[in-house]
Amino acid sequence: MLPAESGCTALAAILEVFDGDRAAVDELLAAALHTFGESLDRIELASGETDRDAIAQSAHRLKGAAATVGGTRVAAVSSLIERAAREGQPIAPSLLIECREAVTALNSEIHGFLSTASAGNG
Repeated sequence: MLPAESGCTALAAILEVFDGDRAAVDELLAAALHTFGESLDRIELASGETDRDAIAQSAHRLKGAAATVGGTRVAAVSSLIERAAREGQPIAPSLLIECREAVTALNSEIHGFLSTASAGNG
């Protein structure tokens, strides 16, 4: 079983690490959102073409970006995809679906966190 996302607790901890610099955290999170989308799209495209190197590189990038913002579930699924690609194994469609769902959930968490800044609650 894969871990659940750590949610806003992890995002609040990032704010602490940045000494409350909300602008810097928001910039980090915006970059992470971009990386999530781009990396996931590349994984899905490369899976259709069975480009193992591209899958492994994109999964590794997704794993790192997710881990940076506390996205444990995304990082775990990405790690499984990366390992399968490096070992020359096919990427199970269910694993791609799990990854897409995990990224969607993490994106929602991040957007919720970012909206607290625009609402003046952050």
